[in-house]
Amino acid sequence: MPANKTTRSGSHKGDVSHRRRRWFINIVLSIALITAGIAGANYISKTAPKARRRPPVKMLPLVQVINVHPAEERILVPAMGTVIPAREIILESRVAGEIVSIHPEFIVGGYLKKGSEVLQIDPQDYNLALTLAKAMVKEAESKLKILQAEAEAAKDEWREIYPNRAGKKNTEPSPLLIKKPQLTAAHAMLVAEKADVKKARLNLARTKISAPFNAIVRAKHVDIGSQVSGQDRLAELVGTDEYWIQASMPESNIHRFQPVLPTGPGRIPGTRYPHVLPGR
Repeated sequence: MPANKTTRSGSHKGDVSHRRRRWFINIVLSIALITAGIAGANYISKTAPKARRRPPVKMLPLVQVINVHPAEERILVPAMGTVIPAREIILESRVAGEIVSIHPEFIVGGYLKKGSEVLQIDPQDYNLALTLAKAMVKEAESKLKILQAEAEAAKDEWREIYPNRAGKKNTEPSPLLIKKPQLTAAHAMLVAEKADVKKARLNLARTKISAPFNAIVRAKHVDIGSQVSGQDRLAELVGTDEYWIQASMPESNIHRFQPVLPTGPGRIPGTRYPHVLPGR
């Protein structure tokens, strides 16, 4: 038993000595490596080539020079807009009656030429009214002629009764005797009857409703057989000869446009569209 204790004690002491030697060697190597690194860094820093200071070189940009002369040029400015017709109307009836005929193109989107008959209201009543008005004119003319003849006969009779007064001042027959009031009324009646004839002709002409300009039917409110009265809406027409384009564009491009176009202030004929607007 004592011999084993001695052996274990000697072995433990040997292990401790060996660990101390390894620890010492590691420290020495670490210090040597650090010292070598510092020395190498100092050597490189001292022996490295140094750059010479030179004044900075000014870099000039390469440019191309041309001679500039003022001139007029056209530019294209894209924009989105809405087409607005320059003319649009609402067709209304000025007389009453039944619609008996319409134009074949009298449909929504249909094209109507200027002067073409859009629709017609039954003209029979207005033909009869015109005939009656003409008859009343004839009657008024007949009454006037009869009164004129009676007035002349009354004058002749007065001259025969009073031959010595003829040609003297203040010796004219009485206005009632020669029917002056009746003649005045007859003249007025004739004028009124002739005015009725003109009115009857106007009403008859108004039974035919025509397109005032080349147009497209935007809305249709009546058809054959519809009963209409004065100022009833018949249709809505928009012109096709001229139109406006209400465009939206950046404010930075507005100054490029001139206030007056070559074809007139703010007008572009449809036949010349698309059109390049002049710029500056």
